[in-house]
Amino acid sequence: GVIGGKQFIASKFKNIEKYGTPVDVSPVKFGNKWRAKSNSGSDSGPITELVYKELATLTYKDIIFEYEVDLYNGEEDFLEKIKPNFDKVYENLKGTNAIDNLNTIYIYGGRTYICGGESKCDENIGYIWCFTTIPDVGLYTHEIGHTWSLRAESPVDWDKWKFFLENYYCSDYALVNETEYFAEAFFCYFSGQQLLIDFPNQYQLADPVREQLDLLFN
Repeated sequence: GVIGGKQFIASKFKNIEKYGTPVDVSPVKFGNKWRAKSNSGSDSGPITELVYKELATLTYKDIIFEYEVDLYNGEEDFLEKIKPNFDKVYENLKGTNAIDNLNTIYIYGGRTYICGGESKCDENIGYIWCFTTIPDVGLYTHEIGHTWSLRAESPVDWDKWKFFLENYYCSDYALVNETEYFAEAFFCYFSGQQLLIDFPNQYQLADPVREQLDLLFN
């Protein structure tokens, strides 16, 4: 929601030290008034804070960026901080359709969130939230892997990726489920080559997984 021109970007719960993301709270109408409802479960406790901030938007490389105004000294400062890492990712994905459906990247920092990023697709249109003032290459790439693979017209065979999850290690975070496995493999394939060399026990891309990514992106 919007109050006084400021957008809702975070929530705080009694039993959780870090801030919840915008999707952790939903508006609920009671009579003529609106209230905030937690989506985080009863263990999180009651909502103790809702954060609203003034946001600005700009378009860079055909992607809309929305960011907190008070974290940067204007548009030029924002671009100076986010361009280096985003440009690396953009170059890594060049020649593929991996970024074609990405519409908006929301960059919310200034507090510690329960996660580094989130993503969703509305049919075939992708949206990414980065909960830091300067997203790194890994965060961008991982979330783009989600928006590409989870769109309505995704060619991904999730049964195949569930098999990969059960049989080939990629990273600890990839063990969560097949969608996180895909995003982590996507990152290793496009942007994590040096990590595969430097930290072979933490990041791996098995030949069958690499071959499947070759089929999807070459």
